[in-house]
Amino acid sequence: MAQLSDKEMQLVALISEECTTPGDVTTKLKNLFAGTLEKMLEAEMDEHLGYEKNSVDGNLGFAPFTFNNLWSVVPVPGGLCVQV
Repeated sequence: MAQLSDKEMQLVALISEECTTPGDVTTKLKNLFAGTLEKMLEAEMDEHLGYEKNSVDGNLGFAPFTFNNLWSVVPVPGGLCVQV
C-alpha cells in the first residue's frame, strides 16, 4: 500500500468511521466523489458565466427590456427579475 500523509490518514479515519461493510465505504466514496465533481463543475460554470449561481450580478434581470411574442410587444420595467 502507498504511504499516506497525515491528512490522508485523517480522511481514511473519517470515511471509515460509520462504515461496517465494504459496501458502506463504496457508497460513501461515491457520494464524496459526486459532491467533489459537482463543486468543481459549479466553480467552472461560475467562472464561465462571470457570476455565482443564484446571484444577481450587474443588470442581470434588472434592466428594462421588451418581450416580443406573436401578438404584441410587452415592455418589462427594470427591477423585475425574470427566471428563464
